[in-house]
Amino acid sequence: MKTVGANTIFRLMICFLFVAITAFGVVSGENEVVSDYFGRPVKINASYHIYVRSNPPLRQWITQLPIWPSCSDLVCMMSNHLNHFQRIPVKFLLPPSSSSSSDVVRVSTELNIHFTGVYCKQSGYWIIRSKPYEHVLLTGSRSSNNDSTFIIKKSVGKFYSLAFGSADKPKDLSLKYTDYRGTLAYLVSSNSTNFMVSFFPEGSII
Repeated sequence: MKTVGANTIFRLMICFLFVAITAFGVVSGENEVVSDYFGRPVKINASYHIYVRSNPPLRQWITQLPIWPSCSDLVCMMSNHLNHFQRIPVKFLLPPSSSSSSDVVRVSTELNIHFTGVYCKQSGYWIIRSKPYEHVLLTGSRSSNNDSTFIIKKSVGKFYSLAFGSADKPKDLSLKYTDYRGTLAYLVSSNSTNFMVSFFPEGSII
């Protein structure tokens, strides 16, 4: 009888521990807070540079394609060997339909992404358009459709990946390179190999 009672108590303790871990988000999953490169929580409505991981390490950033005297509406990855103007920050914003009051970004949280830099005369929200590829473009205002919904997915270590669509059916963003040197690529929505990114607060010494 004592053995049966001990087994029952042990099982109850395991169940309670599992529920507690899940409730507090200790298990890696949808409630995990997204961290910047320095290990601090990524904040809603704060400005960040998106760094693209490469091997060997290069200074590559998600930005707008500069076309003098302004910028293209295409979102791209560009190597930062020219100057620092190519580092255009973004803000992660909750969609207007969201009921969340959280001030931090979490894995799989549905987001709008907004360029905030002053280098380009126009700023805008990321959207997806299919002409002929599903490119990530900019629009002047948030769309009421799902074409401006993005999420952040956990990758390896301090790195993450970006995806388009709702949390239950995300489609990874990938890079469509335009030159053999790999210094310029457009962001497209596809199921091909994704890329890893990390987030640097605006003003960081990089």
